[in-house]
Amino acid sequence: MGRIIRVFLSGALALLPIGVTILVTLWLGSIVAAYAGPGSFLGNLITSVGLNISGSSHVAYFIGLGIILVLIFLLGLAVESGLRNWISNSFDWFMMGIPLVSNVYDISKRFVAIMDRSGEEDSLKSMSPVWCFFGGEGSAGVLALMPSHEPVSIGETSYVPVLVPFAPVPFGGALIYVPQDWVRPAEGGVEKLVNVYVSMGVTPPEGIPPGGVPAGIFTKGAMPAGAIPAGAIPARGSAVVSEAADVESDTATPEGAPVATKKPAPRKRAT
Repeated sequence: MGRIIRVFLSGALALLPIGVTILVTLWLGSIVAAYAGPGSFLGNLITSVGLNISGSSHVAYFIGLGIILVLIFLLGLAVESGLRNWISNSFDWFMMGIPLVSNVYDISKRFVAIMDRSGEEDSLKSMSPVWCFFGGEGSAGVLALMPSHEPVSIGETSYVPVLVPFAPVPFGGALIYVPQDWVRPAEGGVEKLVNVYVSMGVTPPEGIPPGGVPAGIFTKGAMPAGAIPAGAIPARGSAVVSEAADVESDTATPEGAPVATKKPAPRKRAT
């Protein structure tokens, strides 16, 4: 009986990822249907596009949906052909002239820019994944996003903003200003951070080697002038350090004592 239950659980665990994927897909589909399906506000707008071609509301909905998808595809072709800047500037000029709507448009544009990597430049460079150690290094660490590298001075302390996402849905969180010394750059990029939060920590983040990242350095690969890489200093107790210590102890003399010189041994005369 125990073996039958164990085999059944093994099969259920094997099907669990597929089942979760299907359930999440159906859940997302229900949300889309509720907001853009037939009978919804957006669905009625789509239906009105196709009513000139067909008298049936359901047929008109799919015709209007097809027309909208074709227009989106043509817009994508225009963007890929080199008109991205012109189209973006045109949209910005139109939307930024509308009060209140301009604020929503600006926020949504910044959010889309976080996930958009299709441009020539890396659009993610404005949002950097960081480790934030609340209380200083050695205390509790949180994987967060830093939206701006420019510190804010509050009294004699420099603070930087960090956005701590929610798990398992990282599209939101708490914006906290923390001392600049509490922040260290994190490897892996924004995609890695999203994977960590969506998996609720099952996907581990990349760690920081001891002494590998100085405080206040937010650019990957940056190093203060005159700093020595951690790997260039021999560890205490290594063969290089031990040999150097032996040589130093052999050659060292007390302060003020005469330095003894070793006389060469006399040569024997051949008889």
